Amino acid sequence: MILLITCNIDTGKKKMKMDLNTKNFSEGTVGTIEGHKVMFSNIMIQDYTLEDGTNKQGAAASLSLPNSKEWLTVGAGSTFLLDGKKYEVIEVTEDSPGQVLVRL
Repeated sequence: MILLITCNIDTGKKKMKMDLNTKNFSEGTVGTIEGHKVMFSNIMIQDYTLEDGTNKQGAAASLSLPNSKEWLTVGAGSTFLLDGKKYEVIEVTEDSPGQVLVRL
């Protein structure tokens, strides 16, 4: 049996829909994805690139991954690799603090 649980996170301006396959991160705080420390920061309107090479402009965040000296810029629809597994950014909001929703 598969049980799907969803909830809404009230960020003050907008509710982000979450389920067991997503995780929410607050801007500027260290969180974990499957035991790996990650941090999203500098959320603002900026350019970012999707997996297919398409450039977009919108709310995006700088992403710090373990064992990497470079920061990635990610926004809704972009993906990143962590320990060989691909993750998708679902939504980025510019609330205070900003929020990033990632599909696990």
